[in-house]
Order: sequence, then C-alpha cells, then structure tokens
Amino acid sequence: MTTYRTHGNGTGLVLVHGAGPGSVTWDALVDRFTDRHTVILPDLSGSDPVPDPGDDLTLEGLTNELAAVIEDRDAGPADIVGHSLGAVVRPELVRRLVPVAGFAHAAQDAYVRTVMRIWRDLVDDAETFSRFAMLVAFSSPYLNGLSSSYAELDSGHVMRAERPEEFVMLVRDFLG
Repeated sequence: MTTYRTHGNGTGLVLVHGAGPGSVTWDALVDRFTDRHTVILPDLSGSDPVPDPGDDLTLEGLTNELAAVIEDRDAGPADIVGHSLGAVVRPELVRRLVPVAGFAHAAQDAYVRTVMRIWRDLVDDAETFSRFAMLVAFSSPYLNGLSSSYAELDSGHVMRAERPEEFVMLVRDFLG
C-alpha cells in the first residue's frame, strides 16, 4: 500500500508530488488548504521516502498507486493538484484537476519530449544532470535572483516555490 499523510478536515484535496523528495515538497503550502479540505499527501514510488523495489517505474504503476490512496480514503472522485509527473492521473478518479507543470500532452509537445530525452541521457552524469534540472525546474528570474551562473528557458517548473501566494490563490480560486 502506498503511504500517505492527511491534514485538515473537509472535502478531499490530493496534492501529488512529481519526481524527487515526495510529498514533503507540498509541506510549506499544506496549511493554506486545510481550512476547507482534508489534504491527502501520497508518497509515490520513485520518491525519496519509498524504498526502491527494483521494479520498472511506469506511469500506469504511479496512477494505480494514486488510485489506491484515493480509494483507501474513500475520496473519489477527488480534487487533485498534480505537480509535473504527479499531474498524470486516471480520469475516473478526478473531479477537478489542477496540473502544475504537468505532462498531460507530452506526446504532442516537442519541448517536453526533448526535455525528457535529455533528462534520460544525463542520468549517469550527476553534475550536468543537476545543472540541467535547475534549468527546467526554475524560471530565469528566480535563478537570476539566486545566482548569475544559470540561464533558463522562460517557463518555470516550480511555481509553488517561486510564487507560493499566487499559486495558492490560483488553486483556491479554481476549487472555489
């Protein structure tokens, strides 16, 4: 069973992480939703807190894990905010979806396909991979505020870290 945490009371709101650290990436924003929602924070395979069973990591497997969490909470169909890879969900489980830097149309998007190919090609070169990840994760203005040694494409990948107030208002307004 996929592990998850819950906070607050109200209608279910599932915050789904992308690749990397897991549900902790939402921790700075959770309290901003708990006044209206029971926030559900799954830790899906491939994230830091989940032991690697050695199996292939697939979109189907991740969506099945998310489905198991929603079903375990008897929360479906659910309001879902999915970041990056976490925006890929099974439609029958979704009441409303806020994809954040999601890959919903990756097959039709040449930019996303190229980013994913480069990401895969750099997996064995940790230093170059980390520099590339910074380019696709943060916007140019954000990185330039940190250091002048980075350049970025003009769309950021981690809006919630760069502009959390704007992000929270967008999600709250969308969910009503």
